[in-house]
Amino acid sequence: MDPEWLAKYKLLSDVLMEYGWFVAPYIIGSEFRRIEAVAEHARSHAPQTNDDRRLIEAMIHEALCDTVFHPNYRARTVWLGLKLDHFRDYSHIYESGIFAYYKRDYIGAALCLLAAMEGILLSFYGWKLASSVTKPSIPQLVRRVRTTEIPYQDPGLSVAHNMFRDVLADFLDKWLYRKTSKSDFSLSLLNRHLILHGLEPGNFYRPEDVHRLILVFDLVVDFLAIRQRVFHDFLPDLGTDPIFDKRQKHYFDLAMGIATTARCWIAEREMLKDHPTYFAPSEEPDHVKSFKNTLGQVIELMKIAGKLPPDVPNDDKH
Repeated sequence: MDPEWLAKYKLLSDVLMEYGWFVAPYIIGSEFRRIEAVAEHARSHAPQTNDDRRLIEAMIHEALCDTVFHPNYRARTVWLGLKLDHFRDYSHIYESGIFAYYKRDYIGAALCLLAAMEGILLSFYGWKLASSVTKPSIPQLVRRVRTTEIPYQDPGLSVAHNMFRDVLADFLDKWLYRKTSKSDFSLSLLNRHLILHGLEPGNFYRPEDVHRLILVFDLVVDFLAIRQRVFHDFLPDLGTDPIFDKRQKHYFDLAMGIATTARCWIAEREMLKDHPTYFAPSEEPDHVKSFKNTLGQVIELMKIAGKLPPDVPNDDKH
């Protein structure tokens, strides 16, 4: 990795972290320069009020919005995540969140992403439901990330590993997993404890906050990829990898609003089957069967009320 880019990444993320943001680990070129300009504005115009902070957050969100929304980047996270220990066990929950996100179901997206993140962190800690030891606390999960070292010798990659590690731990510690008693909710309600314990019915599902959740998974997969030596081209060429191709296409259709509900049922169920721990339902509600059953009940009631002769059949054959 380019040492100059790594140095800029850390400084940039330190500024953005004051607002609960950080830089996606793959941003380069004009995308990187755009968010650099926002960070420079934040440094030179220190906010004096909460309105000032919200204005800067809006600028950060605008600069990163296209990156988060792009189907190629969303497909990349699943494509790469399926190659990685810890992530692949929860990748179906992550992707369910992305399906919800592209349908603009931000509540569903946030809840799926929160569940997937906690599962990944528990796996990274080394804990499973069948473990004989006590489930680790949230501070222990964050500490496990913050204190981990790259498991092999490589000075160049160690810099990137430690930088991604520190940014991830900071986001968890200062924002997503921060104790509610120490949290400042004037900017955002995106807090794991507040949401999953139902402490507040407020707007934790702003597009801005869902985008922050999505970005942290981008950070997680690159962090895990370095640790596990899963090196790859940034994106596969179209037509060379079906895992990537079908997601890139379906996410694009969802983003454009051209995928019908019926088409989503089929496409998304098939994509979820790519995930090793996903279990497809053996039986689902059948609207045709349900309609027929309801019709039979109505006919029976009408016969009891004398509105139909007793010999009218209750099935759909007549």
